[in-house]
Amino acid sequence: MPDANSLPIKLPPMWTAEFFKSYGMVLTGEDAKGSLGMVTISKEGRIYGLGIAPPRRGTVDPAKYKGRGWQLRLYVDAVQALCAAAERPPLDPASLTPDA
Repeated sequence: MPDANSLPIKLPPMWTAEFFKSYGMVLTGEDAKGSLGMVTISKEGRIYGLGIAPPRRGTVDPAKYKGRGWQLRLYVDAVQALCAAAERPPLDPASLTPDA
């Protein structure tokens, strides 16, 4: 079962990840100002959606997530979408890249 240690990104401080068999990986964002909310990521569908629910097709183009590094791009885009929805500044993508 996937967990936060198996993510293709490094979570921002105060963020958590939890896997739900029926939904996918759910990231919960939090910062000094409070909760940002949640974003659910489906690696199988190569999509994400805001909230805790199975992501819906048509909200994200899964064709964007092909080739080398697609999982990292999917997760970075999901994190940035949650930041935007919470009216927080975008995070530096380099800060989300795991240490080599």
